[in-house]
Amino acid sequence: MPTFGVFAAIFDDDGRILCVRLNYGSRGWTTPGGRVEPSESPFDALAREVVEETGLEVEPGELLGVYGKPQDDDVVLSVRAQITGRRAWPPNDEIAEFGYFALDELPEPMSVAARARITDALEGRSGVLRVVDVPTSRPQRLRGDNP
Repeated sequence: MPTFGVFAAIFDDDGRILCVRLNYGSRGWTTPGGRVEPSESPFDALAREVVEETGLEVEPGELLGVYGKPQDDDVVLSVRAQITGRRAWPPNDEIAEFGYFALDELPEPMSVAARARITDALEGRSGVLRVVDVPTSRPQRLRGDNP
């Protein structure tokens, strides 16, 4: 059964994107988000994951892209989100830290799939459909290359 996730593209006033550093696995950087739970909408999952990982309350907006990793049986959505509030947030077992980054200052390590979502968002693309075949391959833009 495929896994289904949703990740937020949240920008600051300088056009930088919010990234979080995982406290497990690769300890890599990605955008806030995660798996959609059974009987949960992608928008509810996005809001839940973002507040859990950053303390930020958000309103989901435009769908930026759909990203598939067939080798992992995984599909994720990238959705623009607007901050509507803030809660206290301490580092936890899941997220070590977070910050805003421009395209030329993205932190490492970062997976190929996360970099594809982040690069597309920072370059203003929407309507993107990408398949990331293997961790060492370059993601392919199949549809919706709307800069």
